[in-house]
Amino acid sequence: MRLYLHHEHSHGGGDRDAILLNYAHDHNGHHADELVSLAESLREKGKDAAAGKVEAAIEKFREGTELLHEALHLYEDGTPA
Repeated sequence: MRLYLHHEHSHGGGDRDAILLNYAHDHNGHHADELVSLAESLREKGKDAAAGKVEAAIEKFREGTELLHEALHLYEDGTPA
């Protein structure tokens, strides 16, 4: 089963790029937290191989989240690309 989510909303005023970077950072962090629970559930069911793949995905999410955090700080500091 595939779950497709579509996210639309207005953030109001402010710098759209900074808002989007901040949103993506927070959003990815929440997904990583959800995946931790999933990996634990899989391990409890003896699905260690699947849990290992989810744990690898968690690391990738966290790496991406950290890169988004760094991008936001570089953007806010006015550092050129």
